[in-house]
Amino acid sequence: MKLHFLGTHAGFPSKFGATSGLVIEFPSRLILIDAPENSQQIMAQLQLSIQKLSAILITHMHMDHVAGLVPLLQSAFVRDRTMTLTLYGPPGITEYVNTINKLTAGEMSPNFKIVEVSPGFEFAVNDIQFTAVKMSHVVECNGYYMRTPLKKLINLKKAREDGFPFGLEAQKLKNFEDVQINDRLFKAADYTETEGGNRILFTYDTNLKSTDLKQFKGLVDLLVTECSFADDKLENCTEYGHSCVCMVIDTLKEIECKQVVVTHVSQRYGAPTEHPVQKELEFKKRSEFIGSPVPDWVDMLEARSHGWVEIK
Repeated sequence: MKLHFLGTHAGFPSKFGATSGLVIEFPSRLILIDAPENSQQIMAQLQLSIQKLSAILITHMHMDHVAGLVPLLQSAFVRDRTMTLTLYGPPGITEYVNTINKLTAGEMSPNFKIVEVSPGFEFAVNDIQFTAVKMSHVVECNGYYMRTPLKKLINLKKAREDGFPFGLEAQKLKNFEDVQINDRLFKAADYTETEGGNRILFTYDTNLKSTDLKQFKGLVDLLVTECSFADDKLENCTEYGHSCVCMVIDTLKEIECKQVVVTHVSQRYGAPTEHPVQKELEFKKRSEFIGSPVPDWVDMLEARSHGWVEIK
C-alpha cells in the first residue's frame, strides 16, 4: 500500500505545489481522500488511473478540498466505466455534486453513488474498514480512521533460497501446507509472513487541541494530519480551526502513535524546505521525545515532486 500526496499545501495552489489531497494505492484499486483542483492532472502524472478509483472520501466542503471533485467524476464516467465508484462526504456533498452537474450538463453513471456521512459512521471499501471521525473546524468536517486486514502469505522467495524447488509443489506451500521434498520437510510456518493490519488516522482540517481523539489511544500506527502553522500562530489555529506543531506533538503523545506525516501547510511559509513547520518538528523530535519512541517523521512532501509513503 502506498500513500501518494497530490499536494501538501493549504488554501490554494502556488508555484510551490498543490493543495492537500492524497491517493491510497492498493494493488487493484485506488481510494482518494479529498480532491484539490488539479487532482486529475497530478494523478495522470503519477500514472494513477482514475478508472481504478473505487471510492472518494471528502473531509469537508471547503474549495481547496473539493474543487477538483466534479471534473474528476465527469471524466471518470466519460468512458464506459463498469466499476462502482462511491463518494463519501459530509452533508451537502450530494447537493454540491448534483448542482454542478446540472449547470454543466454533466452525467453520472448508474455505477456511481453518494453516501453522506457523519461522525461515527462506519463503512467498508472492499475489505478496507473506515470510520468517520469528528474534527474541530469552522465547518462540519470528518477525519477518517482506516484499518486494513491482516493477511498471511508465504514468502516463496525465502523458500527458494532454502532450496525449495520450482514446480507444482509450490502451490501446496502457498496453501500453508507442509511439503516433503525427498528427505527434507519444508514447513509452511517457517515461511509464513503477515502484511497489512495497518491502522491509519487521517485528521484534517482540524484544531487538534480541541479534537477528541482519546478513543484512539494505542490504536493508530500512522497519523496523517494537517499542520497549517508554526507555533507562533496559535491565534490563527483558534480562529480558523487549524493546528500547529505543538498540537501535533501533543496528539502523538495522547494516542501513543509513533509515526506521523504532516500536510496542509500554510502557503505563507513558501517552499516546504524553507518554512518553520519543518524546523520545529525536527527540533521537537530531538527534544520532547527523549527517553520515549521518536516519531518517524516524514519530511514535508513537496507537491511538485509528488511524494509518496509506502506502508507495509
